[in-house]
Amino acid sequence: CKVASLDLLMQRIQEYDNGQHVKPQQIISSLLFLSSNDKVLYYECCTSSTSLQDFAILDEDWFKEVASCVFSQHCKRQITNRRLSSLSQSSSMDESSPMLQSMEIARKTEQYKDSNSSAPYHVDHISQLWDVLSNCAAINAKDSDTMWHREAFIRTAVEKAYPTTQLDYEEQSRAIFSYLRCLLVHHGVFVPVSINASENDGASPSTAFLLPSLFPEIPSNAWSYKTRDAYKTTLSHSWLFHDVVLPPSHLMPRIMATVLKDVANYVSSEDAMLEVAYFNCWKSAFFLELDLITLQATTGQRTRSRVKLFAHLDTADSNRCVASDTMTDSMYRLAVSAKGNIGFGGRKVWEGGYDLVLRSVEGVVNDYMSQHGQDCGEVEREIVCPNCLALHHHNVAATVNRHDVLAKRNDGVRTIRCRRGCPLDSAMLCGIAGRGADETLLPLSSLVSHENSVRPGKLAKDLM
Repeated sequence: CKVASLDLLMQRIQEYDNGQHVKPQQIISSLLFLSSNDKVLYYECCTSSTSLQDFAILDEDWFKEVASCVFSQHCKRQITNRRLSSLSQSSSMDESSPMLQSMEIARKTEQYKDSNSSAPYHVDHISQLWDVLSNCAAINAKDSDTMWHREAFIRTAVEKAYPTTQLDYEEQSRAIFSYLRCLLVHHGVFVPVSINASENDGASPSTAFLLPSLFPEIPSNAWSYKTRDAYKTTLSHSWLFHDVVLPPSHLMPRIMATVLKDVANYVSSEDAMLEVAYFNCWKSAFFLELDLITLQATTGQRTRSRVKLFAHLDTADSNRCVASDTMTDSMYRLAVSAKGNIGFGGRKVWEGGYDLVLRSVEGVVNDYMSQHGQDCGEVEREIVCPNCLALHHHNVAATVNRHDVLAKRNDGVRTIRCRRGCPLDSAMLCGIAGRGADETLLPLSSLVSHENSVRPGKLAKDLM
């Protein structure tokens, strides 16, 4: 027997003890003792859907084989086939093209909005659009069930996990596979992304699972802090981890999952909508493109402004790390950068998803520090100077403390300077958090941007 339910263990113990009654708490105490001595795998905790204390892994090598199924060719083939099937309607084009994926997203998004025109826009059921929205390795519960059903050693263990007359095989496999998923989530092999269903269909939340072990390394051309257009800028906020003892290995997958969940569950307003255009992830970074679509109040036309976001966790010796010249070997920097329209004090960047992503990352970092604060020292929130990013190499860009910027902003100081002397707008650096309580901002729909706006109908010589 490789995995056993508590009911099976109680039955076996009673058989050996001549039918004496055994309390469940006695079995739990014994399993916890054996688990502390690495004899079995048992956890006295529960999730929202499954209790990990209902089962015990009696053979650790068996569980390792179950987890290794994620690395099997069958699992990789499932991911590839599902990705290709999602793009089968556009098979004449290159399936790996980001442009193709953006076009497919737009097509499916329009189909969804047409069928739900009376409701605010909502990125619904990421499990349905998963392979279009994401290039990273991910599976859902059905994929894992199929993967484990194919393995004879898992089927045999499922048949022996319960007392013989209690449940049929389908019910046993459903319960044990749900337990295995929760156990893999507990060990960081699966990283869940739960997406709330829309209010109209009343369906239960759907869950996809990221597979960080299958993420590739970051390519050298994944991101650039420079911009070609004069009306665009690059903003970058970072969390600087001091005196790191153990590398935060599980931090980035949790950030990716939380950002995806918050973006997908975000409900836009009628005059300003967010659409996911592209998503890609690597072992220690992810890239996200969001479209901010605003309905102009004067013309009734829709304008689209794209915000590109890049988040990565690096050490000082990484060429991608911003402001690495001031870091030591024991430091890690988590940087979240956004590139977009500089107009209106950077509001299209902040309201185009940057504020949403930063709040998601901050929540994960705070939760991580509360659980693993002993593995590192303090965490310092910094803002990278956008002028330094534009004029110098990002490794030597200057930073300012976010708390100091907010304090000066509250004192009425709008312009501050970095250590290189660059003048900086505190409102643009801090976005929504940097606005004063007495500031009244017009909605974006009432503002006109030169990006994607109507060009003059006269020639230049006629205007002179």
